[in-house]
Formats: sequence, C-alpha cells, structure tokens
Amino acid sequence: MRLPGGTFQMGADEATLLQQFPKAGPGLRAMLLAESPRHQVTVPPFWIDRYEVTNREYQEFVIARPEWDRRKLGGNYLLNWVGDHFPEGQGDFPVVHVSWQAAMAYASWAGKRLPAEAEWEFAARGGQAGAKYPWGNEDASPGLANYSESGKHAPVRVGRSPAGRSGVFDLAGNVWEFCLDAWPSPYPSHALEFTEAGIAALGKTSAERRVIRGGSYDGGAFNMRVTARDSHRADDPVGHVGFRCAMGG
Repeated sequence: MRLPGGTFQMGADEATLLQQFPKAGPGLRAMLLAESPRHQVTVPPFWIDRYEVTNREYQEFVIARPEWDRRKLGGNYLLNWVGDHFPEGQGDFPVVHVSWQAAMAYASWAGKRLPAEAEWEFAARGGQAGAKYPWGNEDASPGLANYSESGKHAPVRVGRSPAGRSGVFDLAGNVWEFCLDAWPSPYPSHALEFTEAGIAALGKTSAERRVIRGGSYDGGAFNMRVTARDSHRADDPVGHVGFRCAMGG
C-alpha cells in the first residue's frame, strides 16, 4: 500500500528510555541505547507490502530463479528452505529461513526492494507521534499480535492479527523483518538523504549484520515497540526472521 511519507521523530531519547526501564541491566541497556538518539527524519512517499512475504510467493521466485533453491547451493550460505514445496497449509505463512541476500534477490525479482529502516518505522507509527506499538498505546495482548504470550511459538498466517494504524499487518510480532540498512548502534550521526538513490545505496554497503524490526512469535512486548530495533547476520537464515518489500512511490 502507498504511504504519504512525511517528517517524524525516529527513535527515542536515552534519558526517556532509561526512565521507562529503570532496572535495565547491561544487556537491556545496550538494546535500549540502540534506539537512540531520537532524530528527525523525512521520508518521501513510498509503497510497502501490507503483508510479510509468504511461502507461496517465495516459491514462485524459487521456480523462476532456481539458483536460489537450497538444494543447488551446496551449503547453508544464502539458504532458503522452500525449494519446490512448503509444509501443508502454510502457503500463507511468512517465509523464513531466508538470508538477507535471498530477501534482496526476491525483492529485486519482484521489482521492489527491502524497506529502509526509517520507512519501516514510519509505517509502524501510522502517523502517531507518541505511539508505543503499531496499533497505538494499548498494552500488547495475543489478540493484537503473535508473540511469546500467544503461546504459538511459531509463525502464523500473515494478516491474522489486526492491521496497525497505517493499514499494514504484522509490523509487530509473527517474524522479525529484514531492512535494507546495515546495523549501526546507536544510530549514526550523519544525515541520510532519503531520495530513492540514497535509500538504494543502503543495500549496497558491505555489512556483516543488517537491521531487523518488529519482534517475533517468541519475542516479548518489548521487541514490538515501534522504536525497538535489533540486528541479525545477513548470511544466517533462521526460523524467526522474514521480510516484506517496499518501493519508492
């Protein structure tokens, strides 16, 4: 769906985060500081998938681009698990066990790209400057997202939970989602030029780890906050990380 873009305050202030989590130990404190500093960002209009990319959609890609079939890769680098099949009844589940490179290849094949992290957060905020979650400030519950308290401990069909304020589904829970950006923590001090060329350049940098957003089926409510961010190895396909696509608009 098309989002209008705009200017917003991305991330969070260190002091505010530490006030919200006063008992944070070293590990949690490091995760919190990755959300800082709060900074102003302007993103132009863009399109973002309403749903995470599914097994069925990814299977079409593998059929068209068989070099991405894991049986032909001779190892687990760039691994995808779909091949020519997926578990019965799971065609509409988010595809997982795909590397960042595989997600990039799929997006290019589909005529799209991965979302910039700023676009992802803009979509998650849904026009709400002070929103805690994509649906607003209501406490997380299994009726709002698939996360640890849901008791599923696995992905579920995309769109099963209500859409966020932006009309986009599963921006909280289900599976983490790869973004274009390399992982910096805290945010880099330099300003990014959010033109389409500037955004595309994010995917051309060399980086061991890439930003992931949104939390997953085994994560807590903490991970589903709109400012929460983490990273994952680009070449390490796992069962709790998937992706959705975006494009300039």
